Amino acid sequence: MDPVREIAERVLRWRTSDRHGRTLSVADTDNAASCAIAAAMGERLEQELGVQIKEATKREAEPGNALQNALRDWLEQEIRGRGLEGQFEVACNRRIDRFHDYSHLGRLQQIIDADQTGELSLALSGEYLVAPDVVIGWVSRPWSEIDLDEDRLTAKSARAAFLHASVSCKWTIRSDRAQNVRLEATNLASKRRGRMPHFVFVTCEPLPSRLQSVARGDGALDCTYHVALGALWYALHHARASADSIGAQRDVLRTLIQAGKIRPLTTLAHDLLTFPKSSRSASGY
Repeated sequence: MDPVREIAERVLRWRTSDRHGRTLSVADTDNAASCAIAAAMGERLEQELGVQIKEATKREAEPGNALQNALRDWLEQEIRGRGLEGQFEVACNRRIDRFHDYSHLGRLQQIIDADQTGELSLALSGEYLVAPDVVIGWVSRPWSEIDLDEDRLTAKSARAAFLHASVSCKWTIRSDRAQNVRLEATNLASKRRGRMPHFVFVTCEPLPSRLQSVARGDGALDCTYHVALGALWYALHHARASADSIGAQRDVLRTLIQAGKIRPLTTLAHDLLTFPKSSRSASGY
């Protein structure tokens, strides 16, 4: 399964803007550069990959849902192909308290819900039980349970489901969406009990300046993955728009790629599902 072709054909659509003509459905129709870049991306996808992009209709499925479902299907296929079936599983919108490293949040929410005064809910305001767009669970990770036995500690071997990776999917980026992605990454990092799971962002946003609003930062986010990064880079050299505006956008994307802040979607499965070889088992680091 080619994720770029699959997602492009499932979700991308041609549409016509009254102001800027024919462009892709990811374009911001109030932004001339966005429309020009998106149009050139679509042309490149059709010419280079032979992608069949349909015309938009009034009854289109929500693109965010289609994107996360396509990612789930592809990652499931990659897990099977790598012989990791039974060790890892992929799901959409699974609450994080289903995983060992966040199970305490479920217990906390139960205490809050049982408080009839409502004081705990006010004092501990915030949504604890988030359900990320796509999760990869390490369902059989070796684990040592620590028991208290009078004056000594004992450890027993066990296996538990841990959150291996969380994938946030936003078909395009607006200011509120960028803020939400970064907040979700920070919350996953601060509320975990155990090692930090991978947290990545997948998008098809055509404007590098908007990509930068998510990709920049101090590392709460592993990386941003673009559905059609090659087509975007091509578009920034061939889009029919102001040379100055396109040139500035091209410089932003070059910096993001060189800094390792943005990568092609095709590398996502390798980045999340490749492990150091171990003489003991493929499921341990």
